Parts: sequence; C-alpha cells; structure tokens
Amino acid sequence: MNNAFSQPSPRLYRRWRRAAMLSLLAAALLAATYALTAHHVAPRLAAAEAENRRLATGLEQSLARLDRIRGRVALADQRVDVLTRANALLRESEAERQAEITRLEADLDFYRRLGGALGERSPLTVQQVARSETGPAGVHRLVFTLTQNLRWSQVASGTVRLRIEGVRDGRPATLGWSTLAGGSPPPAFQFKYFQQVECLVTLPEGFTPLRLIVDLDAEDVDAGPTQTFEWAALAPPEEATLAPPGD
Repeated sequence: MNNAFSQPSPRLYRRWRRAAMLSLLAAALLAATYALTAHHVAPRLAAAEAENRRLATGLEQSLARLDRIRGRVALADQRVDVLTRANALLRESEAERQAEITRLEADLDFYRRLGGALGERSPLTVQQVARSETGPAGVHRLVFTLTQNLRWSQVASGTVRLRIEGVRDGRPATLGWSTLAGGSPPPAFQFKYFQQVECLVTLPEGFTPLRLIVDLDAEDVDAGPTQTFEWAALAPPEEATLAPPGD
C-alpha cells in the first residue's frame, strides 16, 4: 500500500521553487518601485502640480491684466478718434474762415477800386478773371469782371483783347485772339461802373498755358496798362469772388 503523503517528484519540486523565486522577485520589484516612487517621483509630482497651479494662477492674472490693458487701449483709441475728428472740424472751420476772409477782402478791394479809394491812375481795369473748362477738350470759359471809378461819370465801351503765353512742343509760344477764338469777335463791354463779360477760348493740343495777358481797348477812356494773370491761379466762377452785373 502506497503512502498518501509521499515526497513530490524532483521535477514538480523544481517548478514550485521556480514559482516561489519569481514571486519573491516580483515582490522585490514592487517594493523597489514603491520606494522609488515614494522617495523620488512623488515629491517631484507634487512639486510639478504646485508649479502648474502657480502657472495657472499667473496665467489668470496675466489674462486679467491683458483685459484691463485692452480696455485702456480701446479707451485711448476712442479719445484719439475724438481728437482727430475735432482737429478735422477745426481745420475745416479754419479753412472756411480763411475763405470767408479772402472773399471779404476781395469784396472790399472791389468796392475800394470802384470808389477810387485806392488812388489808381487808371479809371478802367480788370478786377478779376475766372476760368472754367467746358465740355469739349481744350475749351475754356473766361469771365472778366471790369470796373471803373465812380468818379468817372462817362460810360466806358470797347472790347477785351487777350492772348495766352505758354509752351508748345518744348518752346515758348503766344496764342493771339484769332487762334484762340477761331474768328469770333472779341468780347465787348459797355458800362458805367462795373460789368462782367465772358468768352470761350480753345487751346490747341500740346499747348500748356502759363499766363493770360489782357488789354482793354476802350473808347475815350484810359484803360491803363496791360494786365497779366497766372493761368493756374484762375479760379472757377463758383469759387471766385465775382461782382454783380453792372449797368
């Protein structure tokens, strides 16, 4: 009869011993891992979490400061916009005021000349010339304001003679009335105190006007010397200060 508690076979014994050794090795590894984690990784992890919290707090504070800065910048932009608009309005108002002063000075000069307060020797003169371009290319409308001192009681009559100096094909050139008007008669005037007369002139292609030369060919009245006007300075009639029509 066999013994129930017989010794295990050597092969089975070796298996058990190997399993026990592996279990002891695994336990040792777990213990070493725990010790390493507890003594090295855990403090670093805690420090990292604390650093993350500190950085998150700093980020929130930075975002809050950024929002405040953005608000101040927006407010500054609004102030700059208001100041810019105010300056633009002031410049516009100043320009209008200067234009009004210029118009009033021109009107004052007109009435002084009309009344002979400026002491001119010539009783008849061209107070102003206005210019505007019409539809066809090179065609210009000229409006002449003629005045005579009030102390002269006689009626002035005659014609306006003009020519234009400029450059054509790189050389100085002067265009007379026959070239400018194409055979039309020069503008005539007849007035006692002041009058506006107008005419159309056509500039040929390639001609650059520089100066307008005006002579008043009057009958029995001293028309004074030739008058010269810079072409570029001739303003349109709606911008120029024009006297009302004369007699």
